[in-house]
Amino acid sequence: MKKAAQDMSYWDTTVTIERSEGEITALLRRKGAANVGTMLEDEPLALLVGFRWGDEPYRIKYKPLAPDYERGRTVWGKEEKLKKKAKLDKKAIDQMGRIALNHVKVLLAMALEGNHEEMLLPYTSLPGAGPTLQELGKDGFMRMLHNAEDGLLALPGPSGDGMDCDYVEAEE
Repeated sequence: MKKAAQDMSYWDTTVTIERSEGEITALLRRKGAANVGTMLEDEPLALLVGFRWGDEPYRIKYKPLAPDYERGRTVWGKEEKLKKKAKLDKKAIDQMGRIALNHVKVLLAMALEGNHEEMLLPYTSLPGAGPTLQELGKDGFMRMLHNAEDGLLALPGPSGDGMDCDYVEAEE
């Protein structure tokens, strides 16, 4: 059973998503990353953190945790309900920013101690600005491997589902 956002760390943060994005950018630049950028996507809602470290481009996608809109509910009118939902959604977005910042801190600490390529592998952008392994998920990755033909590796196209493929020479 999934926990509601209210039950997780950083729910009571007063730090905005914009401040978290600034802290992530500053942290990555201090640690030697280039081409650092963050972006809040609307549909579906997600925070994207992109950067280049060494020769590799990386992209990490964070999704907000879902709040429990019914918690502590009394009888609300329609306007009250919309205001309450908007307030909870804003808190979940701010919470996502704090979680993202702390995740990036941990990833960088572990990557600097060991092999950063292994630590950041799930977030490596595939050739042609394709999806990352994190975005593909296990099923998409397995579909990509099964689509390999005659020494060509099938990389998912724009939909990311592995069905519309771009073929590139597989490295030996």
